Amino acid sequence: MKKLLLMGAIILIIGGGVFVLTKSKPVTNQQQVLTANGEASSSETTLFYGDTCPHCKDVEEFLQEKPAVEQKITIIRKEIYQNQDNARELVQTATVCGLNTSSIGVPFLVDKGQCFMGKEEVINQLKVDAGLNQ
Repeated sequence: MKKLLLMGAIILIIGGGVFVLTKSKPVTNQQQVLTANGEASSSETTLFYGDTCPHCKDVEEFLQEKPAVEQKITIIRKEIYQNQDNARELVQTATVCGLNTSSIGVPFLVDKGQCFMGKEEVINQLKVDAGLNQ
């Protein structure tokens, strides 16, 4: 029962964070994000999203409109509303990035060991990675 309540609270916090964030600021942190086996994940780009999140849909639309982004970088997508393992991983990742877990939301990008939260910050970082800001 405690496990169910904890997971419900985590999902509620994450879902609520999406609505609380009106203007995001970069949530960059120079700490390396670690994979489950403890190795640095500096070369991976992971996008945490929610299947009903409107800001996440905007990021997906951007990626569809700019196929060059995914031609240059590989994005690992992790849905958090339906997948509890992904939701836990997001909370752990946010903690490593020094974020208060009560203020995290999606879309949330982990890129080269740095964290970016919110539609604008995620899209801006994807543009940088793909060389579209030049």
